[in-house]
Amino acid sequence: MKLILKKAKTLGKQRLREIADFIDLHYDAPDHLKMSADELITSDLFCIVGLRNVLGADELVLVSFFKVITPTLARTQTTVIHSDYRGQGLGTKFNEFLEEKLTDLGVEKITTNIYTDNLPSLILKLKRGYIVEGTLYDHDELGRHEYILGKFL
Repeated sequence: MKLILKKAKTLGKQRLREIADFIDLHYDAPDHLKMSADELITSDLFCIVGLRNVLGADELVLVSFFKVITPTLARTQTTVIHSDYRGQGLGTKFNEFLEEKLTDLGVEKITTNIYTDNLPSLILKLKRGYIVEGTLYDHDELGRHEYILGKFL
């Protein structure tokens, strides 16, 4: 898998439409949390795209966004792995890439929110040294809670 880091708005509307469709298909979240291509093109988010060569063509298998909040703090959001490729180590490879790129940018700490019932993501983050810094109860909808996780790089 090759990973590419770019500002979301530099990817172009067509690629952002593909990404928005990919997220819609593979991300189990309320629709109001899924960004459209139009929202992405005007955002200040960074985008990491994971591509796997399948039969001579690049297939989108991973998408993630992050925002540099301050010169030393970044927050990830909407990390999605294609449902056919989960459990194959892509999350670990992605996190290594993300942390390396953030360190290159001078970021010292990363935070993320993960639904409390998303055990694969929680286990991956905890194994990578993230700690639970808080809980958001009923954050997106009643009964849907999120952990706030953070890690110093």
